[in-house]
Parts: sequence; structure tokens; C-alpha cells
Amino acid sequence: MTGGKGSHCKVECPKSGKIIVIKGKMRKDTFRYVVGDIEKYSNVTWKQIKDEL
Repeated sequence: MTGGKGSHCKVECPKSGKIIVIKGKMRKDTFRYVVGDIEKYSNVTWKQIKDEL
């Protein structure tokens, strides 16, 4: 989900209710790093995230 005037992206995990807000555009390598940390700390995979969107 995007917010503002497309200036950020807000993602909420339905199971935990935790939210991450990404401001502005994100480089692909940074995105992969964030997804890796999400998987590492929450045990939620990228496939699970895509299935929920």
C-alpha cells in the first residue's frame, strides 16, 4: 500500500500487525536486504508477502 502522494510505502503484516514504512524510492539491493531481514526476524517469506498483497 502506498501513502502520501506516492512518497512512501507502508506494509503491515496481517498476523502480527507490525508495520514497516519505506520513504521514497528504494534501490533493488536495499529492497533485497530488507526482505532478507524480514525473513530472518519474522520467519515470513517473500512468497508469503506476495501472496498477501
